[in-house]
Amino acid sequence: MPVLSPSSAEEAVTSMFADVPRAAVGYDGGNSHLNVGEVLPSGVTVLLRELGEIDASDVFLDIGSGLGNVIAQVVLATKISKAIGVEVRADVYRLGVEMIARSPHGRQVNERAELYCKDITGLCISRLPPYELATIVFWNNILFESVTIEHVKRELTDMLQARLIICTTSVCPRHREPNFSGFCSSFELFKEVDIACSWKAEPARAYVYRSFGSY
Repeated sequence: MPVLSPSSAEEAVTSMFADVPRAAVGYDGGNSHLNVGEVLPSGVTVLLRELGEIDASDVFLDIGSGLGNVIAQVVLATKISKAIGVEVRADVYRLGVEMIARSPHGRQVNERAELYCKDITGLCISRLPPYELATIVFWNNILFESVTIEHVKRELTDMLQARLIICTTSVCPRHREPNFSGFCSSFELFKEVDIACSWKAEPARAYVYRSFGSY
């Protein structure tokens, strides 16, 4: 099926998850890293525009995919070959799968989307299919625990196919040139983009990194 226009994709995703109560994606158990913060559809549109061309050679990976709203919009709005989401909370994962299945666009989304309920710290995404095939990685890392952040950074460093990494917190806030260690040996900060989100009234900053081999 043809891709939707940015505005139509936004409307489709908004409608898809409209019946999800706020309480269903919150968490009151004292572990802030289990809260679900979503990038709003308008924010995803801005991000996709800033990323440039996305085509059938690309595979998208969302680490901490929540309900799968970003995955759904990427599928509907681009020619991406596959969009993969990984979410640790089983209740949120199941609710997202259900909402997508109920939607008139559900079949279109599921043709190219793969959603998994897994703990990212138990995955070697740099070597394990289908994750290792990702060319674009979105990581809303603002609430992740430090041990998880370090694990994901190591894995991202070794992802040979990845050309773009997008995070909501700077991966290397104390970066100084030259820096050839860890994540900074493979990726450089390319641009910063403000995107609409659910966890605060003002836009959140997204940090876009590109691999040194992508240009």
